[in-house]
Amino acid sequence: MLTFVAALDQRRRVGRPREQCAVPVTVIIPVTGAAPSLDDLYRRLRHQTCPPTRLLLAVESESDPAYRRAIGLAGASAFPIDVVVAGLACHGTQKCHNLAVALRREDLLEEYVVLADADIAPEPTWLSDLLIRVQRRTADIVTGYRWPMPTAVNLPTMLYAWLDRAVATLPKWDFLGLCWGGSLAARRDTLRAMAAADVLGHAVTDDLALADAARAQSMRVTFRSTVLLPTPAAHTWESLLAFGIRQYQFVRLYRPSAWWLAVVIVAVNLLCSDALVVLAFSSGAAALLLLANGLVMLLICLVRFDISMRCAATAPGPRHEWLFLLMPFAGVLLHNLHAFVLLRSWSCRQVVWGRWTYRLEGLQVVGIRRSGWGARDAAAPGEVDAVIGQ
Repeated sequence: MLTFVAALDQRRRVGRPREQCAVPVTVIIPVTGAAPSLDDLYRRLRHQTCPPTRLLLAVESESDPAYRRAIGLAGASAFPIDVVVAGLACHGTQKCHNLAVALRREDLLEEYVVLADADIAPEPTWLSDLLIRVQRRTADIVTGYRWPMPTAVNLPTMLYAWLDRAVATLPKWDFLGLCWGGSLAARRDTLRAMAAADVLGHAVTDDLALADAARAQSMRVTFRSTVLLPTPAAHTWESLLAFGIRQYQFVRLYRPSAWWLAVVIVAVNLLCSDALVVLAFSSGAAALLLLANGLVMLLICLVRFDISMRCAATAPGPRHEWLFLLMPFAGVLLHNLHAFVLLRSWSCRQVVWGRWTYRLEGLQVVGIRRSGWGARDAAAPGEVDAVIGQ
């Protein structure tokens, strides 16, 4: 029921009138691999109501398949595009290292800076919505969150989208100081004051590392629930488990109290759902409760469908929203999968992220293994490229 109320509140916020602004802004996007959505993202940036003044594409190396795509895009762009070759990460994860190197290129940074992920499909008002409060100085950092749009008809994709949409609709009060690195705006001077480049150079994840740095400097962080970024999503079971485990590992590393809270919530949901299914065969009351739970999930589907229509009117790819109507029949699987992913995140000594496998001691990266290009969310065996402190 709380999830349903949260979805209703999110629907109300997404429907609010848009605010406009026009400021000089550099958009920084770390890119790796084939980057199939980069061309579409460039087209969407061109049609922003607050178009970017400059785009920085940060890649690992010239051997990264994204490098050639980025160079090709830069050669035919309507606005300046610079490709930053960051080199191999040694003290943090590769994505954070790419961002850190790009942020150190202050000669390429405009007064306003936006960090974004390469797989988003933003609506034309995205940058205006994100920057307006920074421009008015009512916030030092403004951030949003992704809204997954399934592009594959399979159960792992639908389970992922259901869970991530639940995260997207949760209340994110300003006092929590939450950040999402896939859509984050700040002034250049703000990022310099919080030493964002140095922080990211040694970070495991950009989201929570930036949130900690902002809190240390008493920065005002605003999470704009109106800024939902349509993000095409497709998962296999392997990639879904890898993604879920990695996300909870990040929470356990940076916010252990939140991780324990998630354990309690997921345990209660798991016990209740499994108990209802078992008792439904022998108890009429339990059967009614199970039916009521299914009806609430259907209502959540309808509300989220409306949110998708509001925030992702031009999102690419086929629409598979109707498949969410089957989610009431997958409730038990959903809770058991959630519990499994959470328990697997207990150990944070090794984090798998795309083709990289990181060995950690606390928040310090002490070893990195890189597999060949083409690995997605499950690292294949590869050579150890960097071992730090040995």
